[in-house]
Amino acid sequence: KQFGRLDGVTLWGVLVRLGWPDLTINHLFTVLQDLAERDCLNFTQKKDHWSGHVSITVIQIRPHGRDVVEGTAEDEAIAFIR
Repeated sequence: KQFGRLDGVTLWGVLVRLGWPDLTINHLFTVLQDLAERDCLNFTQKKDHWSGHVSITVIQIRPHGRDVVEGTAEDEAIAFIR
């Protein structure tokens, strides 16, 4: 069964509750953008050019990202804590 995709605000809330209380949404969005550049994630990003507000939705892990998480591939640029 395919589950719904996370959005950036929901992911941020989960990570804060899991023990990263100092994580800012801007830092999270920067990390998500970096992971997308490394072909680990896909997401939809929208920017309100009037307010400057950025939203990230429909976050989906790609095969390379899944391999790094599962330990079947390594990427020296990504530090993954198990």
